[in-house]
Amino acid sequence: MKIESFFYQHIRNKHIFLFPMNVNYYCECNPSSKLACFDLDSTLIIPKSGHVFPVDKNDWRPLYPNVGVVLQQLVQKNYIIAIFTNQLKQTEFTVHNIAEKIRNVMEFFQINTESYCYFISYGNNGYRKPMTGMYDLFIKCLQLDSINHSLSFYCGDAAGRPAAKGLKKDHSYVDWAFAQNIGLLFKLPEEVFYQPCDNRPINHVKFNPTIGTKPFPHKDFDVFMYGTDKPKVVIMVGAPASGKSTLAIFLAEKYGLTIFSKDVNKTKFDKLVNEATKAKTSMIIDNTNPVRQGIQFPGYDKLIVFHDIPRELCMHLNSYRTQIEPLKPLISSVVYNVYFGKLVIPDENEMDDLTVIRLGPEHMTLPGNKEFQYFY
Repeated sequence: MKIESFFYQHIRNKHIFLFPMNVNYYCECNPSSKLACFDLDSTLIIPKSGHVFPVDKNDWRPLYPNVGVVLQQLVQKNYIIAIFTNQLKQTEFTVHNIAEKIRNVMEFFQINTESYCYFISYGNNGYRKPMTGMYDLFIKCLQLDSINHSLSFYCGDAAGRPAAKGLKKDHSYVDWAFAQNIGLLFKLPEEVFYQPCDNRPINHVKFNPTIGTKPFPHKDFDVFMYGTDKPKVVIMVGAPASGKSTLAIFLAEKYGLTIFSKDVNKTKFDKLVNEATKAKTSMIIDNTNPVRQGIQFPGYDKLIVFHDIPRELCMHLNSYRTQIEPLKPLISSVVYNVYFGKLVIPDENEMDDLTVIRLGPEHMTLPGNKEFQYFY
């Protein structure tokens, strides 16, 4: 996507509304660009009503009296002002209200339209902070070849700070994580707008699971698949993003199995599985299957592959795959609550002719690219 001039754009399939500025102007004036990037709510503005969330598009006031002055000073120093805001409660029909609010805010701060851009994410996908989709789109839109990282920064209020006397804890660390992922210096609003800092710590431990310490148990699968002449059914058990579908594809190709999944087969799933069972087709059931009540498969050798992957790692992998496939929706934490709340650890006594193979993080080969190392 090449954008030659500035205009508003609504990219509905990405759930993004953006205003990318005048590209030609900035390419001429900023061969090495300085970026002053900001969150919106509780960073530039807060609700004037005193509520936690604004009641309408007009419910705002500057976070501090000098916000406009500081932004003007940044413009005078040839900074590109960029606003990145998550607005999950909005829809494609209401996101225009947020865009209008931002334009009104920047007009109030006396920042002209050739000096700033904004990106509004109203979807739960790879364009939502702390994923980098909005920032990647920003770089692409403005065709920025060189960024002055020593002078550029991202400013936001969500830094994961704990509660302290008279201060609530931050609702998340999404702004801090976003800054780490896009490679910019993180600053709190108090730092940028010259206000007293409360000195609460910003401490985050890099997610670093212990993985890949044991080889994949190929022999155990061979023993099951070639042990008898009976048809085989492989039942996956595991949380979303635990590696079930990747393994299902591998096993299907290696052993000639047919994969059935509610995600893929939808309402036809039960019918297709019943037909395959009557035909004694060897198959893989690729669902989360936290409980297996009612699963029978008479006449089959049965294998449960239990993906015993910690919730933290599954959710990290969930965010990672959305980062690399930005249009892939993030799976809600509610889904993980349901799975781990219902999970019954597989046991070979729960069915006749059943084998259980457990796979843990120690059996996984995880990507070594930078996106896997991001904070999510």
